[in-house]
Amino acid sequence: MMKIQGWEDARVIPGDSLYSYLHESSYLVRAAAALALGRIGRPEAVPHLAETLRDDRRPEVREQAAFALGLIPTSDSAVALLAGAEKELSLMAGSGRRGSPEVLGQILLALGRVDQPGTATEVMRGLLHPHPLVREQALESLALLADSSSVDAIVRASHDPVESVAWRAAYALGKFQDQRAVQREIELLGHSSALVRAFAAKGLGQIGPPLALDAENALVSRLHESEWAVRVNAARTLGQLGAKEAAPQLLTMLGDEVFHARAAALGALQALAPISDPSALLAACQDTCTVVRLAAYAALAANLPEDAATKLREGLQDSSGVVRGECYELLGEHPDADARATLNAAFTQHTDMEIRPHALEGLASLGGENSLSTLKSALKDDDWTVATTAATDLGKLGDESAIDPLLECYQLWDQRHELGVCEAALTSLGQLKAAKATAILKQVLSESNDRRLRVAARNSLAQILPEKEAAGLPKVEDIVMDVRPIQRSPEQPPHVGESDARELILHTSRGEIVIDLCFDVSPQSCESFARLADSGFFDGLDFHRVVPNFVIQGGDPLGTGWGDAGYLLRSEWSSLRFERGTVGIATNGKDTGSCQLFITHSPQPHLDARYTIIGKVAQGMDVVDAIQVEDTFTAEAVWKAPR
Repeated sequence: MMKIQGWEDARVIPGDSLYSYLHESSYLVRAAAALALGRIGRPEAVPHLAETLRDDRRPEVREQAAFALGLIPTSDSAVALLAGAEKELSLMAGSGRRGSPEVLGQILLALGRVDQPGTATEVMRGLLHPHPLVREQALESLALLADSSSVDAIVRASHDPVESVAWRAAYALGKFQDQRAVQREIELLGHSSALVRAFAAKGLGQIGPPLALDAENALVSRLHESEWAVRVNAARTLGQLGAKEAAPQLLTMLGDEVFHARAAALGALQALAPISDPSALLAACQDTCTVVRLAAYAALAANLPEDAATKLREGLQDSSGVVRGECYELLGEHPDADARATLNAAFTQHTDMEIRPHALEGLASLGGENSLSTLKSALKDDDWTVATTAATDLGKLGDESAIDPLLECYQLWDQRHELGVCEAALTSLGQLKAAKATAILKQVLSESNDRRLRVAARNSLAQILPEKEAAGLPKVEDIVMDVRPIQRSPEQPPHVGESDARELILHTSRGEIVIDLCFDVSPQSCESFARLADSGFFDGLDFHRVVPNFVIQGGDPLGTGWGDAGYLLRSEWSSLRFERGTVGIATNGKDTGSCQLFITHSPQPHLDARYTIIGKVAQGMDVVDAIQVEDTFTAEAVWKAPR
């Protein structure tokens, strides 16, 4: 097992060695080999996984083979999965070796992830299966495929008496610009299950105007119901729909006892600006909750554009650095006569990470030669987050004088191995159509071991090269599947077969959160987080991100969402699902996780197989719901045996 996991961690398939483990006598070894091949993600593994899905006698192994095929999105994977579905159904119908609903469900879900034309019909068959797990995963697959031919079938599935099936139907219907979907989502707003109602409200926002405008009255009726998750989703969707007549009802939500609902209402009022009476927003800027004040200043700036700067200057004195940073950024969008001087002073005189990048964003919004000069200089800033902000904004400003500084920026930060700055610089060179960058972009595309840089270089070349030459560039999906070996950082904890870490306890300023770790499913990630906890790495860090009815996120040593532990973890994707209270690792793409974790407020199926799951909250979901931005915590690891 250690060999298998070592190859998985290095993203290599040494000859036929890993494939041979698919034929070992131990089904646990075979399952581990199948999962490793999926996590590595090379297309050449598909025939071997197809054989395993077809022939292995253990459902546990077939399930992992199906999951793995879903991580390798090729037409050959789709063919293998379709054949696997037929085989599994025949096993269920026959005698002797029995088929498995878990395997069939995983096959159907993998078909959605592979996303090849013509597979929706096969997936829809799963909606008629007697096992609810199969129906659930068929619906999640249909949501991924978004094939309009499946709308009627999903509408029928939304009448399912099993709650976990019904809410997934509501989730899936949100993927379709279809009046049938709108009408059924409106009906589901009255469902007996709060989870179904919440997903119906969210789905209407995803469908969006003009179709979903018919839902305005039904959504307004949900703004004051008992479940805060429904109130949050209804408010957010009213903003997305541009439902201006709902503004008075949204204003009454500013007195809601749950801060998530107040923040969501303010977000909607920002989207609906201008509203007739924005005076109530002033009081929200004094709310005791940081999340609410963040939303309040943004809503106030949108609704009082002529007087926004005056109010934003009050926000520059807020007790929260996060709020102050947001107000600096907004001041650039809603300036007064002294805005440039204020932003320049904040950028040059502050050392606070929560301020400088936001002040620089504000200067970029102001534009002009002064801002352009500051942004160019910032490309060489000692703080890589500032340099990344500058590189990103220079592409948006569209001034060709930034081309040479961006090329120098790439060379500088490539030597320092700061890939975030390099990616931003490469992207901006494409936006500026910098023909002189063609050589370096081609070099990155062919030689870089980082897929993010290769994708950025490819996309920039597509904007720069003549159309005929650009047509010959590799597709993004081909770059993603061009898996190259990864060197394990010496800073990372030693490789383990199975982590001995059993729990992670977060002692927060609002109470204790106990997390049961998935030590056997994501051993390297669990080991890393537990060892960081033992080292005191997390002590005093905060939750820098709180999105109502979505996630709380923390563990960043910079406190901004930009930081890491000095090394990156390989993604350990699994068939586990993001339910309420699931703990995942924040990333910027495959194999870029480190020390930041997030905990979900509610089920989030779109995160499945895209983020590593390290655990599930066993105690303290009330604390998770209460966490606000800048709440601090320490972390304690509980091991199998005392250390």
